[in-house]
Amino acid sequence: MTAIEVRPLIPADRAAWEPLWAGYLTFYAIGWLVCQPCAVKSL
Repeated sequence: MTAIEVRPLIPADRAAWEPLWAGYLTFYAIGWLVCQPCAVKSL
């Protein structure tokens, strides 16, 4: 079994999760403008 490493976020992580977040919003038909108040703040 592969080990899972949990660590604090770093600014470089944003490039990896932002496309996933955009895909989530698209899949659930939630626009960026609707989600701006709940957007993750910059690290």
